[in-house]
Amino acid sequence: MIKAELRWALRGRVFVTLLFLAIALNALSVYGTITGLPGNASTSDRLMAATSVTLVGLGFGGNLFSMLFGAIVVTNDFRNSAIVRRSFLAGGAPILFNIRLVALCVPAAVFALASAGSVIVTASIALPLHGFAFVVSPKMLVVLCGVLFTVFAMTYFGHFIGWLVRNTVVTLIGLLVYSLLVETILIALIPQVGVYLPGGATQSITLDKSGTDLILPVGAGYAVLIGWVVALGIANAFRVRRTDLV
Repeated sequence: MIKAELRWALRGRVFVTLLFLAIALNALSVYGTITGLPGNASTSDRLMAATSVTLVGLGFGGNLFSMLFGAIVVTNDFRNSAIVRRSFLAGGAPILFNIRLVALCVPAAVFALASAGSVIVTASIALPLHGFAFVVSPKMLVVLCGVLFTVFAMTYFGHFIGWLVRNTVVTLIGLLVYSLLVETILIALIPQVGVYLPGGATQSITLDKSGTDLILPVGAGYAVLIGWVVALGIANAFRVRRTDLV
């Protein structure tokens, strides 16, 4: 049943399209950043190491696309009522919900690996062409792990929001407006609050201070993001047991 739900989730062009966009935009972001570096940066080993950390951190761009995919996977089924049929085949909504959580691990992992891989490959190729070196450091590895985790986790964040809202258009518009506008403003203007939002947590995990100088310790960032995902998961688990799917 898990394999069947995985095939169902990956049907059509949504997965491939969003994955391609995540890879392409990450690569463009890295390359654009490299072309804007000062010409004398190659003389400083410390600056090259810091630059490598910054470039790897740009892999967070995959968060948006993995989150949208996680939402679309479930909201499309509510739109055409396929969720009812698949729930019946699975033996009930709670069972279907749990099966999909397991099946979603695969596309979530692909998004995470593709997001991290796209920035590393682009940086490794483009930096030497511009007179720089790609430097592997402990800090860079921390950021790399953060990118992998946040992209993976945000797939489930979007998925759980999709289960709660159950409408494709409303869910996608809501996620885009919240992620690109509302959350960005809150992180910039009220960082004491913003650091505890999902986006603030991802910035803490990836050591990203582009939006604000105030970030949580890495471990606290992981805890906050895990807390959001787990809370949404529990809320959905209760809902699918107590309410109808349509």
